[in-house]
Amino acid sequence: MHKTLFISSQPSKNKMWDGERNKSVVIKSALEKANRKLIIIDYTKNKYLQTIKMIWHLLFSKCDDVFISKCIIGGTIALNLIRLFNKKIPIQFYIIGNGYIGFEDKKINFKNYNTIANLIVESPFVEEQMRPYAQKVNILIFPSVKPNLDIPFLPKKYDDDSPLKCLFFSRIIEEKGVLDAIHAIEQINDETNKLCFVLDVSGDFGKSESVEQVKEEIMQHSKDRQDINFVGTSINARSKEGYFKIREYDLHLFPTKFLQECAPGSIVDMFIAGVPTLSSKYPSYFVLMSEKNSFFFEQGNYDDFVAKLKYIYNHKNELSEKRFASFNEAKKYSEDVFVEFLITNIYFN
Repeated sequence: MHKTLFISSQPSKNKMWDGERNKSVVIKSALEKANRKLIIIDYTKNKYLQTIKMIWHLLFSKCDDVFISKCIIGGTIALNLIRLFNKKIPIQFYIIGNGYIGFEDKKINFKNYNTIANLIVESPFVEEQMRPYAQKVNILIFPSVKPNLDIPFLPKKYDDDSPLKCLFFSRIIEEKGVLDAIHAIEQINDETNKLCFVLDVSGDFGKSESVEQVKEEIMQHSKDRQDINFVGTSINARSKEGYFKIREYDLHLFPTKFLQECAPGSIVDMFIAGVPTLSSKYPSYFVLMSEKNSFFFEQGNYDDFVAKLKYIYNHKNELSEKRFASFNEAKKYSEDVFVEFLITNIYFN
């Protein structure tokens, strides 16, 4: 069995809602299924101890290759450290996120990118970003990966007057558009003097002053309104039971303004559950979604967001159609498909 030094940040009890960790845990499992014996460097743990562990294994463990599964900042630091201690070991690097967009204020040293064996990115935009720094490198695209789960499709039919049950399912920061989602639902219900939508906000809060302000506002809305509910981390996408809860929803709201948005795992979670998404048109939205399976509004345009919500309420037959189309997308991003991708493109010897 081939030995791979696997460098990532894995989910923990307190850190489990960001895309990098959730994707990395599935990538870890896929590598094992691709017949790799993994030595794991987990930067969720003490980064200094993990760095010492990484250097020791580079010098003494005789690994066949290194696989980095991280965003561009942490991954580039790891890449440059590896090349400092081992000039020849083959390196595979899966860049999670939107490349260096949103990190323009960071100093990124790209000097070792041309020494990578294979670079995996999530979208053509990131491929275009990285090509000048990795001219000699095989660049591959695989947008997102999720565990193999057999979740049966749940069809739904909608009454004209029934409220639509919406879900916001993400790390809860203002850049993900959570407050826009709350305000839009409240505005429509208040204007029509009718319960058109109910919104459940699911996710975890980070720790910063700005997040505390968002948290306080969400909690106040949840307390004061019957159409807004904060459900915390009671819904998750780490088990069949979690997806059975998700599939009870009618619509997923994804009004993101986040600069690092690329191929969000939450969209694929909705595919697995068969729940259509109303998404902002962030730059790479088309990589995962299409008009066939999702609804869209112009990114940052709150009025367009509200207008699309009204349209969906008045055209509920389209929800039923997109529900089935969304469910059919899930198989493209399964762990088994990613294992085959690894064997076909990287570990074919």
